[in-house]
Amino acid sequence: MCENNKMKQITKLVYISILAFFIFSANLLHAQNDKISPRASSISQKVKELKEDPLNNDLWVKYLSVFPNTKKDFKKIFDPDDFSELYNNSSQYIFILEQAPKNQKREIIKLIFNITKTGAPGCCDAWSALYMVTENYALNDTNDLIILLKLLKPQEKENVIKFMADKEAIGSSKSYQHFINILKSKNENELAIKFEIARKKRIAKPH
Repeated sequence: MCENNKMKQITKLVYISILAFFIFSANLLHAQNDKISPRASSISQKVKELKEDPLNNDLWVKYLSVFPNTKKDFKKIFDPDDFSELYNNSSQYIFILEQAPKNQKREIIKLIFNITKTGAPGCCDAWSALYMVTENYALNDTNDLIILLKLLKPQEKENVIKFMADKEAIGSSKSYQHFINILKSKNENELAIKFEIARKKRIAKPH
């Protein structure tokens, strides 16, 4: 009988501990949300609105106006060293760029180039998401990407290409090779060579 009472008490304590943990976690998350900057809060709110009305052009204009447009701002919002701001679930704020209406696609490519033209990693976390969005635009909106890439200064162009080649197992990436094939089919051989060279450099890079 005593053993049964003791087990009940232990079970009760376990349940209380688990409940306390969840309450603490919820309060911590709430506190973190309260501490994010006005810009991060605006980004979060506009993504919620876009998910409800993804074809609303006015919402897209507003979202792109608050989305980070430099490497420094991108890191500050999505990849801060203290894991604050929108670090958690950062990909949802970036992947939504793939759903933009056609008339906003060129603006998004400009945005990506502004973020990466001074040099940016292709991984990890938020940077990986940005890489995948860039890859999507490279394959599906190639003409716009080529036009905008050619407008960059030589070093900026090199940095963007380096970013686009910064992928694990880039040597066996079918999508990367497909993009190069598209460039060649459009007689953009000079660009294709630059992407091939960037791939060779990435493969030779120590892990």
